[in-house]
Amino acid sequence: MCGLCGWIDFDRDLGAPDARRELAYMTATMAYRGPDDEGTWVDGPAALGHRRWRSLTSRAVASL
Repeated sequence: MCGLCGWIDFDRDLGAPDARRELAYMTATMAYRGPDDEGTWVDGPAALGHRRWRSLTSRAVASL
């Protein structure tokens, strides 16, 4: 299970510290959907956040 969040806003600088804090908060609210990893991406009017749940260990993948 993983989670994605984000928004597009042509009237606001999403790279500004306050917008990045909002994105971090949005991403943190999905911690239950992916406790293994998280990340954010901002470019122009778009901001995205994600949470990742690693369902297979690297050892399990190697044995496939």
